[in-house]
Amino acid sequence: MAQFFWFDGQAPQGPFEIPELLDKPGFGPQSIVCPVGASQPEDWKPAASFEPFREVFAPPAPPQEKPAEIPEPEEASMNIGLIIAAVLIACLCAALAGLYLRNPSAPPQPEGPVVNLAPPTPAKLPVQPGTPIQE
Repeated sequence: MAQFFWFDGQAPQGPFEIPELLDKPGFGPQSIVCPVGASQPEDWKPAASFEPFREVFAPPAPPQEKPAEIPEPEEASMNIGLIIAAVLIACLCAALAGLYLRNPSAPPQPEGPVVNLAPPTPAKLPVQPGTPIQE
């Protein structure tokens, strides 16, 4: 496992393995460390700049929120239309049931004058069948 020296603000400390450094009070992503075997002053860098520490100090991914579903205007108006249709059908069924319950044995009779829509019988025809039509 990789080992690093740590500059604690007063003097270099170590070498330490990564778990040991992570347990040190005051150690964090901006703590200055140097890998064992490095010999140049520019090798001293913040811990988060070294690969083994990047995984440890990487910011957590933000939770993905699912946006609230808002019904499309067509869907909302369609739902209202279905509700109105259901209410109208229920009212029609109730009205028909009320007519039936008044006199369940007889079919409902129309109110007002009765109009006979049957075709006239042959006796009522102005011309008897087989009689030639004169123009």
